[in-house]
Amino acid sequence: MILSAKADTIYSNLQNTAIPLDFTGVTVTLAGGGSINPFFGGVGVANNNLLQPGRTAAGNLGALQNFAVGSTIDAGLLRGTGYGGSQDHVGNTFTAGQEGYIGFKLNNANYGWMRVVFTGNTSGAVIKDWAYDNSGTAIVAGRVQQSAVLSGAQTVTLSPGSGESFSLGSAITNTGGNVNSLVKTGAGTTTLTASNTFTGSTTINGGTLALGASGSIDSTSGVSLGTDGTFDVSAKSGGYSVGVLTGSGTVIGSLSVSTQLAIGGSGVGTTNFSNNLTLESASRYVYEMTGGATPGAASADLGNVAGDLTISAGSILDLLDLGTYTMGNKFTLFAYEGSLTGQFTDTSSNVLANGATFTDAGGVWRIDYADSTAGANGGVSRSNSFVTITAVPEPDVAGCIGALGLAFIILRRR
Repeated sequence: MILSAKADTIYSNLQNTAIPLDFTGVTVTLAGGGSINPFFGGVGVANNNLLQPGRTAAGNLGALQNFAVGSTIDAGLLRGTGYGGSQDHVGNTFTAGQEGYIGFKLNNANYGWMRVVFTGNTSGAVIKDWAYDNSGTAIVAGRVQQSAVLSGAQTVTLSPGSGESFSLGSAITNTGGNVNSLVKTGAGTTTLTASNTFTGSTTINGGTLALGASGSIDSTSGVSLGTDGTFDVSAKSGGYSVGVLTGSGTVIGSLSVSTQLAIGGSGVGTTNFSNNLTLESASRYVYEMTGGATPGAASADLGNVAGDLTISAGSILDLLDLGTYTMGNKFTLFAYEGSLTGQFTDTSSNVLANGATFTDAGGVWRIDYADSTAGANGGVSRSNSFVTITAVPEPDVAGCIGALGLAFIILRRR
């Protein structure tokens, strides 16, 4: 469910309002009492004087215009000035049984769109959803949509194109027993200005998903960043906290992770943090590596932090082994420009001090928190400090080597 709030774009969420086959039809009333009344499977459409649908010609009786997804609805909209109707669009401007978009102007001020399927006086005609911009500026058709329910789940997709941006002032919530997830696509920017309570995932595949000063996604199961995705929390005073962050992309603003950080998701990758990063107490940093035959030939995840890096007490370092390593293989966990505070705990609850060795991912590793030389995956010239791990000999092997060396020295002296 998506609840309305005062902001730029107000979205109805998926309504799927059936259009009957008789003249009484169904009346859909939007802001300020503006209403539209489709009937006869959508062949005929009537409107009151507060909602003016876009037409192929100016006037109160012209055929409705069919807008494509991505069309801009603005002051160029051809429309009437009072009560009106149309019986000449299916077979003229719309195609029976296929989705189309009505553009409209509300209260002579706000523009919007309505996603419809007209059938030409047969069953199956439906008004799927609608949205309007309450600032009196232009709106782009179809840039926010909620899917139909599938196995108790729905998806809200935000898809502004390159150069487009809009603020969603409607709160995305779960609907009854159905869980909503959020997907951001397209190269443009969407800002969430409401307090959203949906419990599904948040996926940013492209462009920017931003949180306004009052916007939040506190209940999401996790944020996943695509390579071209940006999560902007710079409007949040003091930073913002998410439970789970996965994938590769960009974070703008200060971010805290409370449960799990898995850069790259199921493959190695890099996430750029424009400000501070905090791993909260009991969080887990799942660090993924691919092995190389020789030192310098391996790759791994990288957190590239432009500000301060804070590792809270109890934050766990969990290495995911995806290959084999030779002694001296070095991997960069983080590159950071600011200060570093704190130390990791290994998966056996041992605190990892600077220079400590620990066993994980089938090998023994030394951790260094202020390394001046990055591993093979840490080629970030702007960073001056690195958190690294280096493959080292197992302690008992090192001891044996040391003992053999001592015995050799003694024998040689004799």
